[in-house]
Amino acid sequence: MVATGHVAGGRMFPEELGRAILDPLNEPVGPEPRRLLVERLTTELHSVTAAVPGPPADVAPEVGPPVADTEDSTEQQQVGGGSIVRGSGRGGDTSPQPVVVTLPLLRRLASRPGEGPFPEEPFAWKPGFIRRSLGVALLGACRRGLHDAPSVAVGPVLDEALAAWNATGQQVYHWEPWVASLGAGGRAAVMADAVGWATGVWTALPWDHLATEANLSFVATDDQWVCPTARSVRLKARADLLVTHNPGPTRGAGDVLVLVGPGLPPGSWTTELGMVALLSMLSRPGRDIPARVVGLWPEAGAFRVADIDDDLLDRSVNRVIGTVELLRTFRTPAVEAA
Repeated sequence: MVATGHVAGGRMFPEELGRAILDPLNEPVGPEPRRLLVERLTTELHSVTAAVPGPPADVAPEVGPPVADTEDSTEQQQVGGGSIVRGSGRGGDTSPQPVVVTLPLLRRLASRPGEGPFPEEPFAWKPGFIRRSLGVALLGACRRGLHDAPSVAVGPVLDEALAAWNATGQQVYHWEPWVASLGAGGRAAVMADAVGWATGVWTALPWDHLATEANLSFVATDDQWVCPTARSVRLKARADLLVTHNPGPTRGAGDVLVLVGPGLPPGSWTTELGMVALLSMLSRPGRDIPARVVGLWPEAGAFRVADIDDDLLDRSVNRVIGTVELLRTFRTPAVEAA
């Protein structure tokens, strides 16, 4: 099923979105199609990287408002968007600059077909790189009943994070030193950005209903996969919520992933949701492919639903391969990441 819809105002919950999250009906992708899929992905990525020798281009983040708040891991932030990072190639691919394919990168290249990558800018912290990790912490505090809304939770949650860092020196979120160095105005901007993100998610979903019908949890880390035949190629994606219908040590075939996106749903949303499912499988070989991935764009009041089947996974693989091939054909001078 491929479906679209809109989220009603307030805490109304559209019936079709509820069904999408709570009642996935499609059959899971079998082990043989999965094996063939991985085999094709590894073979073609090796072919692409071997055919175009030399270092890949550097790809910079979007200039202006961030296009990807949903993947703000420290590694991605430190290279200004996470599309190209420094490292050592291994195996059959000896390029010193690994290519990291992420959802933000897919969106940037799709929004400017034919233009290729951009020159990279040095990394610098900004509120947009923090909104998701702090926003998820706000949602967690609200779900535990500690606060009624993200706007109420943000002060205490931020104070607690900074206090823990001051006491132990451990950077749980990685942004603690930068936030601690901000004045009142900068801190207010960080808080406002995170509250906006968290409020959009908090008001779109019926948390109590989800808790009674299935096990809902936040996804804390990126799913990542390094191609074994072209080790300079790495794929990275992360959903924001996991709805588990069959609890167990691995994600079940009936599970649903929910991705929270910025702005408007992109025209290429189907293969982006497919890539989330693909990475969920690739990152842990024993994990079943989720039945469905739901994209939620709170700023636009919109959602999209994609059942995960052989065809969607195949198209997502094609997009990944095409992206790596495009990056390898551009030759721009490397810029040292901060």
